[in-house]
Amino acid sequence: MIGPCCTKEFGTDKTAKFDLGDINKENPNEDGRVKEIVPIIPMMKEPDSVIQASGGGMNEKWENSPSIVAPTFLENPVHLSTILNFLGNNRRYFQDVPWNKRGFVAFNAVGRRRGVSNDDFDKLRIEEDLEYIGIDSDYEIVEFDDEFEKDELLFSVTVDNKLKRITVIFRGSENAADWKANFDIRLSQIEILGEEHEDIQAHRGYYQYLFGQSTSGRVKFQQIMDILKKLHSNPQYSDYSLFTTGWSLGGALANLCGFVLSLLMETETSFFKGPVTMITFGSPPVGNRAYERKFQEMEKEGKLFYIRVSTNEDLVPRAVDFAGRLSPFVHNGINMNVHQESKMDIGRGDFFEGKASVEFHYLFRYLIGLQHEDNRAILAMSVEDIYKNYG
Repeated sequence: MIGPCCTKEFGTDKTAKFDLGDINKENPNEDGRVKEIVPIIPMMKEPDSVIQASGGGMNEKWENSPSIVAPTFLENPVHLSTILNFLGNNRRYFQDVPWNKRGFVAFNAVGRRRGVSNDDFDKLRIEEDLEYIGIDSDYEIVEFDDEFEKDELLFSVTVDNKLKRITVIFRGSENAADWKANFDIRLSQIEILGEEHEDIQAHRGYYQYLFGQSTSGRVKFQQIMDILKKLHSNPQYSDYSLFTTGWSLGGALANLCGFVLSLLMETETSFFKGPVTMITFGSPPVGNRAYERKFQEMEKEGKLFYIRVSTNEDLVPRAVDFAGRLSPFVHNGINMNVHQESKMDIGRGDFFEGKASVEFHYLFRYLIGLQHEDNRAILAMSVEDIYKNYG
């Protein structure tokens, strides 16, 4: 889920400073206009400010614990209850945005007027979404790398202590660099796998975005590996399962990252064991036919699982469908192809039919399709059971 948002009005350098003291000032703003939407989670790097904005009562575990990951952009892990507390205690300063931006909020200038209180405003959709996850969940964001968000891919790493799950999450396309990666559709060898796998090739744009040197001089995949190794070195997390996820471009990166991680598990001695599970939404295809052959081999060996969610009308995952046999790219995993008004199709391969539109690429379309009552039995299954029944 994309993090909640606020405006640039409260700090221009959002990767380093967020003056939350400003948000509680009773300084009327008469223009009443909605300000620009920007992410707020990266701004939560000064715990004292967040505690001040939410009126105290923060989770002591979050407030006092040092960062799990070093080096990290987050000085402390961010707990779900902290985000909810912040939103609830400052609800008057935010308002919902259109459904195609679900997961975001915009600044509400009316909230800064004298005499206005949180009780005057309904609960935000982002609050309802987070409460659906569960206020009592032991879920933390331990990394959120957006320091160069306009020039590099954006990812976060979360820990779910109830489910014993570590998840690497990739953002979808938001900036020019993202689209540059999307449109570089040449094939590239995955060099990190060595000469024995030289026939395995991936979409060049996605590969370079994840494995090439970024604007900051870092290789994103190596940065992610360092974080995961640091987590694994902590006995508390050594038996946790590993997931990757994302939507659109983020789904493609989650596929590529999870695939390579599962292969490296064979040689890495101090790393997570067991399968990597990938769950993506609206992802375009990533690799060639050799990539898919190795992918299926790893699936049969129980080293990776992949649930690829698509909507039948979404143009993006159907790109390979329109190219037909001329396309060098092949989709992977178990496809959950959801419909807006009927039960999903599920199984190997693709189920696309009829017209397609970018309008159905929005994530809320996926939520509508998945939540159809005829899908409940399938969604209640474990990933392993889905593979047994439909793989």
